[in-house]
Amino acid sequence: MYDQTFGETFRDAAGSRSPSEEKEVLDALAITRTPATDAGRGFEVGLSSADRTGRPENRNGTAPARASRPGGSRQGDAFVRDVLRPPMARVRRVTVSGRRSFEYVSQGKGPATLLVHPGGPGWTYHYLRALLRLASANFRVILFNPRGVGHSWAPKRASDYSIADLAGDVEAIRRALRITELHLLGYSTGGFVALEYAHRYERHLTSLLLCATAGS
Repeated sequence: MYDQTFGETFRDAAGSRSPSEEKEVLDALAITRTPATDAGRGFEVGLSSADRTGRPENRNGTAPARASRPGGSRQGDAFVRDVLRPPMARVRRVTVSGRRSFEYVSQGKGPATLLVHPGGPGWTYHYLRALLRLASANFRVILFNPRGVGHSWAPKRASDYSIADLAGDVEAIRRALRITELHLLGYSTGGFVALEYAHRYERHLTSLLLCATAGS
């Protein structure tokens, strides 16, 4: 009974956003479509000139001239570019068994990997994209949209949105992306899925992180 209720809630919440609302989110994040690669649809998240420079745009879309600073501006620009505003990773897709397809972004390199399950239920990973700043040459960060969310695979039956199903998706993604050192972060509703994953697939889990969710 609980799984049925959860499934109906998750399915309905994930599918409640209209195309126009989704477009508003993508536009706000400056997300543009790019040629499909890696066997999936491509997106790229860019920054407006105001985002890149920290200054507002002129009406013609160009950034206003900037007054020179003592000591030059190259070091300051490099700090903003490399530390404060790292580029958003391009959106990829991964297809697992059963023709389930999930969109995700990945930044950094492993083997240590932080895999993030968003909450909601039904929210896309975009509100958690600041976590990509944790990525490094030795640490990979992956954000993904669960089934029914964004442009990921969306079954129609509420019974296909159980917590066990969602945990199974996490394991399928782990295998498909060859994650050998998994640090799983569950945010809000994603915490329920992360706990279920820890219960079912403990031997594949290096650490479990729960944020803004229930403890059991």
